[in-house]
Amino acid sequence: DPTTSASVAGHQLSLSYQSEVAVRPLQYSVSVGTEPSANDPKSWTLMASNDGETWIYWDRMGELCARCGHYRGTSDDWLVTPPIRLKANTKYKVYLKAKGFASFYTEKFSVRLGTANTANALASGTSAIPTTTVKTGEWTIYSNEITIDNDGVYYLGVHNEGDNNSNFLYIDSLGIEGGVSQAVPAKPENLKLVADAQ
Repeated sequence: DPTTSASVAGHQLSLSYQSEVAVRPLQYSVSVGTEPSANDPKSWTLMASNDGETWIYWDRMGELCARCGHYRGTSDDWLVTPPIRLKANTKYKVYLKAKGFASFYTEKFSVRLGTANTANALASGTSAIPTTTVKTGEWTIYSNEITIDNDGVYYLGVHNEGDNNSNFLYIDSLGIEGGVSQAVPAKPENLKLVADAQ
């Protein structure tokens, strides 16, 4: 049920679910909730360049999202999720919603997958969503599919890559879904129906 929410004291949350039949989860999503900002996740990592701007939680004018501004030069600010356990040889869909302040600004971002929540690990990790240009003040969904080579714990990092034509980049609903093994047969193609001789 996508409307289910939970709030716990402290900074760690463990959630378990037991099904009556074998089932593979199809979606994992990490996003800002609609509860008061005091309840927001505290385990996100924010890494900023020295341009005086960084990612912040934006809770104004009806917006509940992450926002990163741009001052000068090229932005180099990361918004990093808590750890996510992923399986080898499995295809996942990475997605988020993004927008700029207005259409006359050009925002740029990429999403990378790393094995640690550091800028170096993310920069040298897997490209989850290549560098993307955002030139709209309307929420737009961006997504890409990736395949994981090794079982392990990973971090998704949104990298603000704004330049002197940028203003504010807004991000919401960052998530990863799927979990389809590459061992699953491909969909059939060029099928031919042959009538039984009898």
